[in-house]
Amino acid sequence: LLLIFFINAALSHGRHISLAGLFLAPLLAELLGPWSPRISIFFDRGNSSQKQLNLSPLTGPLATVVLAASLFSVGYANHARQLGPVIFPLPDKFPAQAVRYLKKNPPAGKMFNEYFIGGYLIYTLSPAQKVFIDGRADMYGEEIFKDYRKIAHLDEETGKLLGKYEIDWIIYPVDKPLVRYLKATENWSETYRDERVVVLERHNSES
Repeated sequence: LLLIFFINAALSHGRHISLAGLFLAPLLAELLGPWSPRISIFFDRGNSSQKQLNLSPLTGPLATVVLAASLFSVGYANHARQLGPVIFPLPDKFPAQAVRYLKKNPPAGKMFNEYFIGGYLIYTLSPAQKVFIDGRADMYGEEIFKDYRKIAHLDEETGKLLGKYEIDWIIYPVDKPLVRYLKATENWSETYRDERVVVLERHNSES
């Protein structure tokens, strides 16, 4: 049952893969236990007559310490050369330009954001700005996720749901129907646009 659970979790959400690995690795090792003599014979084939290297009880721990110190030194040197706080550059699909604009011109009120950029917005705007949703959909609950999908797919309740959650501004991919729909109303106006996303702000209460 645990095997089925962790495989399903890993296939459902990428962040569960590491947890599944922690469980499945010892399980698979145990399942392969009866085969270990045959596997050992296969890898040792042709090497049994060669002279083996004699190691002392201190060799393993000493090698581990030396390797750890080397990796730490290399990592620290690489970090010191960085020009900014980000060690690994993020993919171009994230709205970095829009975030720079939002930091200089933070809109007031609650935000509605697109699902796939929620994690990036947490990384860049938290804790000053809370996201509506991010890739951890299961943590938000079924109701919020369903409401998000209704808004994103222009359900007939889209306007009511935006009012229900008291959404004051939206950051969303520029080519999505939701953007065109809101811009066609009198309640939303565009305050920022680039090749990836648009920022819309509510300027009147919706009926």
